[in-house]
Amino acid sequence: MDKRELINGIKNFSKLNYKAISVGPGSVMLVSEEVNRTTKIIFPYNKFPDVYILPEYVLGAIVFNDVEALIGKYYKKYKLGNSNESIMKMTTRVAKISHKKIGNIDDLLDIADDINRLIYHEVLPFFDSYVTINDLNESINVLPSSEIGRLICAPTSIRMLIIKRLSNAHDWERFAEETLEIYKEGSIGKHRNSYWPFYQFLPELIDELKAM
Repeated sequence: MDKRELINGIKNFSKLNYKAISVGPGSVMLVSEEVNRTTKIIFPYNKFPDVYILPEYVLGAIVFNDVEALIGKYYKKYKLGNSNESIMKMTTRVAKISHKKIGNIDDLLDIADDINRLIYHEVLPFFDSYVTINDLNESINVLPSSEIGRLICAPTSIRMLIIKRLSNAHDWERFAEETLEIYKEGSIGKHRNSYWPFYQFLPELIDELKAM
């Protein structure tokens, strides 16, 4: 079994009208491209001789095109790599999935029901909860910061800055000032390497958002 057969097997038993993607190391995914967003069901894996082992969980991710278009051009300009997903959810863990050595389609079918439960009971409802950027902004307003950090992909504050502006959030200007100050101080502190890559474009991004 190769990874193309792995993801096609998952696609077939999930019965989802998603595109199977097997390109890239360490994971395969099912992808649905919509007008304003792309949803991804991601399956990391470990590869051993003749077998794959999936983790106990499944990942659900959403790419909001407008968010990633804004941050992505700065990533490209400052050579920071690729901006990827906007938000992500890790499902609950099912030990049976990670205990299965997958060498053929029959092995995969042994855990099909467990994977489908995670997809249909957790990942797809997650996608339904965040159809628009406004849906996401509403969650930002009520979730504790610890949950926001798990939901919004890093750099969390900068993505929040974009989400708030695109949603015309009333507190955007205050949040922009606070975020800029945090990154400014961080860029000259002991954690400089974590802050400077983003601080170098943050003033420019804020000016662009302010002009929208």
